[in-house]
Amino acid sequence: MIRVLTAQDKDRVLDLLYDQKELNVYLIADIENLGFEGRHQQRYGEFHEGQLVGIASQNRHHVTFYQVHDRVNPAWFDVIKQWDVYFISGEKRLLTQFQEAFDWHLDDMVYTCSTDFERDDSIDYSPVRELKTEHEAREVYRFLSTIEELYSVQVQNEEEYVRYLMMNSGERGTTAFIMDEGNVVASASVVLESTDHAMIVGVATHPEYRRHGYGKTLMHYLMDLYTQQKDKTVCLYYDDPRAEKLYVRYGFKPLAQWVMLVKGIA
Repeated sequence: MIRVLTAQDKDRVLDLLYDQKELNVYLIADIENLGFEGRHQQRYGEFHEGQLVGIASQNRHHVTFYQVHDRVNPAWFDVIKQWDVYFISGEKRLLTQFQEAFDWHLDDMVYTCSTDFERDDSIDYSPVRELKTEHEAREVYRFLSTIEELYSVQVQNEEEYVRYLMMNSGERGTTAFIMDEGNVVASASVVLESTDHAMIVGVATHPEYRRHGYGKTLMHYLMDLYTQQKDKTVCLYYDDPRAEKLYVRYGFKPLAQWVMLVKGIA
């Protein structure tokens, strides 16, 4: 049986998710920060003999799916098709079963986490700014929307992405960026901050400013902030094999093959 989850289900939802908490950063942050009621979000769970065995969580246009067992109940496809979403993400062993039903673009990635990071005192953090205002969020969005690889940004409009950045600031995350001549030229965000985890997304540098160390500076700044100062596990996923060597240096270790299904991308 698949049904809507409510606040009364919170304990068993978190029990399910914390069994593999590094894989469930998105879902745990959604539950801890946003609960079960609100605009632009839905939480559904699958129960078998009274036991919660799977969950799909919609947060605006993004659905994250998780279950323990391998075979996906096709009833999930009908449930999620009713939602206004652009992305569905989760472990590859599960999400490949969605692809035929949805016929969306499949982005194949590696999911990694790190607590093993060593601060490099030779790196100058002085050019780094932390996003605080809506105006800064708009500047970051306009920069990211020019980065060809970040189609997950491009399918969202400015207002949606600005709300996303502002929601994932303060106690829920950090966006760090570097400017030159009044323009954002590099940025990276930590989002979905929960009790002991957070997710790095949107790491990008303007093509004309690459190979200047801006990406390295931003990554070190965020990794230092979260693993050293906040004592949290930081996770990310990547789809470029060339990135693996970089992330290994920051202590990231692969946990799972990850997939994001994206609507409307050829």
